[in-house]
Amino acid sequence: MVRGGQLKTPFFMSSDYLDVGYAYPWIRPPVQTYSDVRFDAFQGIDTVFNHTVGDWEGTLQFYFGRLQDKLETPRGPIRRDIDTMIGATWSMTYNYMLTLRGIFHTARFTSYLPDEVNNLLTGLTNAGYGDVAEGLAINNEAANYMGFGASLDLSEWLLTSEYTRFDIDQQALISDDHTFFMTLGYRSGRVLYHITYDYKKIKPDYTIGDSIPTVSPITDPTLSGLRRGAYSAIGSETQTSDYTIGARIDFATNTAFKVELTQFNVKTKPHQYNGTAGSHLNGLLLSTAIDVVF
Repeated sequence: MVRGGQLKTPFFMSSDYLDVGYAYPWIRPPVQTYSDVRFDAFQGIDTVFNHTVGDWEGTLQFYFGRLQDKLETPRGPIRRDIDTMIGATWSMTYNYMLTLRGIFHTARFTSYLPDEVNNLLTGLTNAGYGDVAEGLAINNEAANYMGFGASLDLSEWLLTSEYTRFDIDQQALISDDHTFFMTLGYRSGRVLYHITYDYKKIKPDYTIGDSIPTVSPITDPTLSGLRRGAYSAIGSETQTSDYTIGARIDFATNTAFKVELTQFNVKTKPHQYNGTAGSHLNGLLLSTAIDVVF
């Protein structure tokens, strides 16, 4: 099969139906993993091959395309041009019970930054730190993404897990990250009980900012301000973990009631140059929803 036009980006096992809440057990897909969707769709073409290997049924997908869009960030809107992207996914299913899936994706992209960041880059360049400014600018960058997923459905018991990793070389403004979640569920009649662990780690690249000499505000206030501004733009290393227990009740045709309780924890490491003292936040979130398809 060959398709062309506006296509879903197949980052995850559930990418094709992430917008259809009835299709999965949670109220919202594991946030730390699935909120990392860099973009939902793209313009391009893909090819899908269905095949068998012994008792396994497989699907192999190749895709190629591009994307132009705008992101809203705390520092203002960012226009993004993904000039070229290419990727492949391969999933294998055994006896409708076990599914294994992998994806590799690579792209070249440029982002047009808000004025606050552009002013910082201009100041760094004028101060003789053009290499630092270039490391913060997002211009023709190469990014790689990979993911692995598994799903086991034994009628009563359900196990789903996924791991993703995003890497970008020689770029400090966009952090590397990796995510992981695992859901264990048990079906009893019309009720599916489930528990989920969801984890995300954001790790900035400080090597670019470290090339600015350490100075005191009194010795050189301009350079000290540029150093602090660079680290503020880079951000802090953050680890987030969520624990969710919930239930889904299919109480009517094509209708499901869901309830969840989530314990979330956010740890931010301190960094002396970006003004971050470090923090540990946690809390509880109670959610309910009714999903309907028709």
